[in-house]
Amino acid sequence: MELLDHNLLLAAQQGATDAIEELLLRYHPTITRFARQFCATPEDVEDAVQETLWVASRKIGSLRVASAFASWAFQVVKHQCYRLLHTKQREQPLDGLIDLSDADADPELRTLLQRDVVTAIAELPAAYRSVLILRDVQEMTAPEVAAALDLSLETVKSRLHRARAILREKLAHWRI
Repeated sequence: MELLDHNLLLAAQQGATDAIEELLLRYHPTITRFARQFCATPEDVEDAVQETLWVASRKIGSLRVASAFASWAFQVVKHQCYRLLHTKQREQPLDGLIDLSDADADPELRTLLQRDVVTAIAELPAAYRSVLILRDVQEMTAPEVAAALDLSLETVKSRLHRARAILREKLAHWRI
């Protein structure tokens, strides 16, 4: 980290409002790029970044080592993306992703299944997770996913196939 960033971080840790604002402005693009790897939608990216910047502005003084700011901010934004994913999974029915016919009769069973699905999706490698969420949860077409992620159509199809295979394996105990 360059000396200017280090001095800026130290000033921000000591509560200098101008330093905090400057630091957040500098790191905003980097945090946004990082969030795109973990969030399902552009809206989630925006929400996660805003929440991360808010948390950073409030808790920067608690950092023990100023040079840990970037990695700490990345962990916060990653957590925010996962939180948004979990929230959306609770709000949206999973019917488009898997067959819930057995779970429909028992609300408790459905809740357990949803929790397992959310966990399995969150554990997917980022490249597979982003394709799966855009295609199966957000219901984008494969060409739309390819354009959104700047991938070839073949790569999208391959990653989607692999993501679904991993989910089937992780959720095999549900006989899906």
